[in-house]
Amino acid sequence: MEGRDTTLELRFGEGAIERLPYLATELVALKPAVNVAWSPAAALAARNVTRSIPIIMNSSEIPMVLGLANSLARPGGNVTGFWSGDEGLTGKWFELLKEAVPGDARWDHHNPDDVARFTSCRRYPVCAGMISLSVGRIDQATDYAREALALTQLLGARGAEGHALCLSGDIAATGSDEDVEGCFRQALVLAEPRGMRPLGAHCHLGLGKTHHRVGNPGQAQEHAHDGHFRRRSNRDSYGRV
Repeated sequence: MEGRDTTLELRFGEGAIERLPYLATELVALKPAVNVAWSPAAALAARNVTRSIPIIMNSSEIPMVLGLANSLARPGGNVTGFWSGDEGLTGKWFELLKEAVPGDARWDHHNPDDVARFTSCRRYPVCAGMISLSVGRIDQATDYAREALALTQLLGARGAEGHALCLSGDIAATGSDEDVEGCFRQALVLAEPRGMRPLGAHCHLGLGKTHHRVGNPGQAQEHAHDGHFRRRSNRDSYGRV
């Protein structure tokens, strides 16, 4: 309870970034258990003052570019928190959408040529790629998939990399030159140990369709069964929550 077993010390820069180092020094001198920074500049100011007190940030910028983390998987140091551009989090949103609308659903975006409205989605290449694929823009979707794969590998965001590989598999299934089975299998390797069940189900179903197309009914049936089983298991687990 605040005032009895918890003390909350607030400091505000009031829009003056040059005040942040002074405020950070003032707070660190109080030896708090944790420091919460609500902007990239505030997180940098706090980290420059202390490397031992935990800092929780809320950043709109890439933490690795700012020098606040080594990678998303292993940030190191004393900074943790949230990044609004986290591809893994965005992928989780799409996992929930896939679970809510299973099957070969069409993902549409009104007037994708409207750059101003499309900007928020284009920040996340996996999402933009899914939208582009749903409206038949295969070349554009392929570009986004490659961008997503490069970005997630750079950031060490392995779960998000699984989404990028799955998107590549979906694109390859339309007839591109990519290795359809290889994309889905690599995505499964990343999804299954992380408990990303909707993504795993989608990959198995994609593999089932791939084997069906090339005349391997046994493997097609096996993957289709695994995909539908995982999808049903997801629904059952959600029902028990």
